[in-house]
Amino acid sequence: MTLFDPEEGDRRKREGMEQSFENAPGWTDLCLEAVHVCALKLWEFTTDAVHAELGTPDEVDGERRGMGEVMKKAAKRGWIEWTDRTEKSKRPVCHRGDKRVWRSLICEAV
Repeated sequence: MTLFDPEEGDRRKREGMEQSFENAPGWTDLCLEAVHVCALKLWEFTTDAVHAELGTPDEVDGERRGMGEVMKKAAKRGWIEWTDRTEKSKRPVCHRGDKRVWRSLICEAV
């Protein structure tokens, strides 16, 4: 392995996501339910809204690193699609990092 190895980075990303789901059975389902609720009531949102729907981060068991994979699963179900935009996170734990903006495909808001 070299210092800059994109393939190794991808492998570790997949490994981390798989491990996060193994360490927190049920967490994925809980998060998917929260994504579905957000998609029904918001035209666009980030994972900040999903965490708000779940409650404060300290109340959520499981690996938060897997949230990206949860969003991908929701997209495969046809609930959301990603946009090319990001917003700064409002959650202090995220240190104002960029969060992808997702567009709902099932929003019922008027």
